[in-house]
Amino acid sequence: MHLKFNIETNIDGLHYLLSRVKNSEFAIQVQEINIQKVTKPRGPDLVVDVILAALMEKGEKS
Repeated sequence: MHLKFNIETNIDGLHYLLSRVKNSEFAIQVQEINIQKVTKPRGPDLVVDVILAALMEKGEKS
């Protein structure tokens, strides 16, 4: 299954997204990520396009 996201965020939000992917209970692979810095007087300063592939549920570690 592929999931495609287009989000506006800041560096903290990007870090949070990537940490959630890393610590997910599912095996998720980042297939593509495109990060653009935008200049705005207020609000998010990054536009992130990301495509994730959900592979399978992680097994128990022994």
